Amino acid sequence: MLKLVITIIIQLLLLCSISLAQQEQDIIHGSPPGAKPQRISGAEGFPPLPLPVVPLRRTEQKRPPQPLALISKIKYVTGEGWRGHISDVKQMLDWASPQLGISYTNNEVILDQFSFDANAIPIIYFTGHKKIVFTDEQKKKIYKYLVDGGTILGNACCGNTVFTESFRKEFENILPQRSFQIISSSHPIYSSFFKVEKINYIRSGQTKSSETPRLEGVNLGCRLAVILSTADLSSGWDNVPVPTARETIQTNDALKIGANIVAYVLAFHKVGKNLAKESVYETNDKSSGGEFTFAQVVHNGDWDPHPGAITQFLKKLGATTMSNVQYNRISVHLTKDDLTNHPFIYMTGHTDFQFSQTDAAKLTKYLYNGGFLLVNCCCGSSEFDLAFRRELKKIFPNNDLTELPPTHPVFNSFYTIDQVEYTQKASQSRAGNKEPYLEGIMAKDYAMVLYSKYGMAWDQQIRPYTKTYQPEDSIKLGINSIVYALSH
Repeated sequence: MLKLVITIIIQLLLLCSISLAQQEQDIIHGSPPGAKPQRISGAEGFPPLPLPVVPLRRTEQKRPPQPLALISKIKYVTGEGWRGHISDVKQMLDWASPQLGISYTNNEVILDQFSFDANAIPIIYFTGHKKIVFTDEQKKKIYKYLVDGGTILGNACCGNTVFTESFRKEFENILPQRSFQIISSSHPIYSSFFKVEKINYIRSGQTKSSETPRLEGVNLGCRLAVILSTADLSSGWDNVPVPTARETIQTNDALKIGANIVAYVLAFHKVGKNLAKESVYETNDKSSGGEFTFAQVVHNGDWDPHPGAITQFLKKLGATTMSNVQYNRISVHLTKDDLTNHPFIYMTGHTDFQFSQTDAAKLTKYLYNGGFLLVNCCCGSSEFDLAFRRELKKIFPNNDLTELPPTHPVFNSFYTIDQVEYTQKASQSRAGNKEPYLEGIMAKDYAMVLYSKYGMAWDQQIRPYTKTYQPEDSIKLGINSIVYALSH
């Protein structure tokens, strides 16, 4: 009897060890892997974009130019579990490059051997079925890569939840002030080249068609810096169906999204570093005759997309108006802070947000007691525009925003502004009209809320795919708004 029990125990242990071994087995899809990952830095062979043309010397053997690496697929664990679909990025770039009129390739790089040079490799790509865990040193390098304008793309192979959860956790640790959000269907990532409104998901081998795309992302400044697909793109890129996959995206839609990601990243690559800058501006001249506090409202959306823009604007405001005033910027919470200390408050954002009942009540009291609210729809975001108009009804249920006429004092409070220049996308919605467009909530003849549905680019950076004023006119409208608020 004892021998029988021992035999059963041994067999159970063997079964457990086999099961564990199967769980640990690397899952890869597609044809057998080619060369091993390169033990080189991502920057060794490639100069920054855009690329200079260097003529060959007469003594050099002339060879066809080799495509530059645009995407590095990262080996982040031992074994093969980081690969997912072996030829995914290559197949996507082979398809997208002629569509976009570009010539790029990809490479594979071991994480600790990568240089994290955003100028050389604009996109680094993580996929597979394995849990991602970064060391503290790797987190520092990844953070710098993002701030320098690099983009991180994560793809959950087969819709693997272990990868998804660990990817979110690690990048929220790297960017603790930012969080993953579903990317709005109006975001340019879905229209940067192809118009992608609905896509086909495949769940457990069954196609579910015509669903709204739901990539997730994290913004740095006005740029989508981290992109995550919880449904597998790589199966579509590699055109290798996996019937047992939890969730994948059909080939045609996956390729279009891949091409759009490439187009979006290349468009933002030059300005990416500047959009991530965060700095604080305060005048140091304590002999100034007064103080102006730029009080920015904290809300539960993307309330501070680009603090560097406000810094540059305050410098320009002080230099232009030549006022004997000390400037500083603070953040204010509608619920817990005393708004009466601030005759002027400012609000901006890209994404959806909501006012609580307490927020709305305090803001109502503040505005009816003489306060002023300037709202800038960052990048002309349609998502923020819809949210602000909806939330404003909590404060002014019987009032709508109305367009200010060209004769309104805000357009000549400092500069005389009768014509402005818009970005190309904004110009399309204006149908050639070059008059400035601001809206307001009026109290008799005074605007206590001033709203710009077209973004004011105060950092003088022209953002691709955005509905904004051109930088010079953005500054003028901002200065006029401040002067108007303080003089009324």
